[in-house]
Amino acid sequence: MSNLNETFKKLLADLGVGVEAPCTPEEIEEFIRRIDAGEPLPEDVAEDKGTGAFYHKNNFSDDELRMLLQLQQTKYLRTLKDCAVFFTALEVISLCITFFVFVIH
Repeated sequence: MSNLNETFKKLLADLGVGVEAPCTPEEIEEFIRRIDAGEPLPEDVAEDKGTGAFYHKNNFSDDELRMLLQLQQTKYLRTLKDCAVFFTALEVISLCITFFVFVIH
């Protein structure tokens, strides 16, 4: 199950959804001070032991994650539509120019 969770997190990160958000430098200083004082980190913060970086955990609900992914899909579909319209218009213009060149000459 943890392998599936890691795969899921990696795919979300590849899509740019971001499972974790980096902390600001001011927050990092505060977290380091808390660790040195022996105090626990807030529940929504995690430390990467390998790099020493701190992250805010994004706890998306299933509905929020589904909505976020649908919005991202809509954005990408709009981009594809815009590209198709652009290249179709370009083709129509080139056909018109070709037609006028052959009719005039």
